[in-house]
Amino acid sequence: MDHRRESESLSDTLSATAKRDFETRASLALSILTRTLHRGPKMLVYAERDPAKIWTKLAAKHQPKERIYQVALRSQYIKLLASAGSADTMTTYLTELKVVVDKLAAVGVEMEEEVVTLDLLASLPTAFKTLVTAVSAQQEVPALSFVEDKVLEEEERIKEHEDRAAPAGQAFTVGNGFRNNNKSSNGNNNNNNNSSSNNSNTSIRKCDWCGINNHWSVDCRRRLQHQNLIETYLQHNNLLPKWTQTP
Repeated sequence: MDHRRESESLSDTLSATAKRDFETRASLALSILTRTLHRGPKMLVYAERDPAKIWTKLAAKHQPKERIYQVALRSQYIKLLASAGSADTMTTYLTELKVVVDKLAAVGVEMEEEVVTLDLLASLPTAFKTLVTAVSAQQEVPALSFVEDKVLEEEERIKEHEDRAAPAGQAFTVGNGFRNNNKSSNGNNNNNNNSSSNNSNTSIRKCDWCGINNHWSVDCRRRLQHQNLIETYLQHNNLLPKWTQTP
């Protein structure tokens, strides 16, 4: 409804005293609006004397451009997915992701829960590949809340495991796995590896799975551990395909 018409119809029904009071308040509102406006907005409404109409014009002028805002939020969503590996914690990442999805919904861009779930799984860093593989084995895409809970549980499990296994001078980061802070140790190891390579008459065996030399992927302990973790996770959460379960 037009605020000006509403104001006029309201003032016409008032008594003389109430009408004077109404006009005084309207004049005060007009004074506040014109004194607080900057030059640009003031030029837009300089000829108006009805505060309700001024407010309506200003609201229409400064309404966010819907399509531009949609594109900006969509861009923010994509960039956030790409930055998952550098997030301080998964809690922070999941919260920021939910905020952007809610903002998109508010401007008319409804993100299907299944799409957000798949985007979340695809964005997780390599440290979460056990979880991603296990969830991907399901026939149907699970609920987003289920995946979020599993991500947080997996983050805690990874941190606990790596805290126990990490030698002195090494720290674990969710996005990049191990980060070795002892650069001199790395340098010595590289020198030793180079020396061994020069003295060897055979080519170095390099695992295609973990990237470490001196063994093949078929013998890779990390690959076998990863496979066992997946099978254990699937069995624990009743996610194994029916044909693999014993009757």
